[in-house]
Amino acid sequence: MLKMGVVLFIFLVLFPLATLQLDADQPVERYAKNKQLFNPHKRRGIILRAPGKRCCHWNWCDHLCSCCGS
Repeated sequence: MLKMGVVLFIFLVLFPLATLQLDADQPVERYAKNKQLFNPHKRRGIILRAPGKRCCHWNWCDHLCSCCGS
């Protein structure tokens, strides 16, 4: 009877606990949530730097940069 109790305990308690997905096992979702908290102006700066364009004052806008708006 003791062996059957141990087997039941393993399959009914320990096995389901080992197969649960914890929040810490999902780093992609946490990273996406953290990225949404960026200031919109910071995101714009990151996006502008990606293609290599600069952000210029609205008086100095030309084909080498894009206007910042302020």
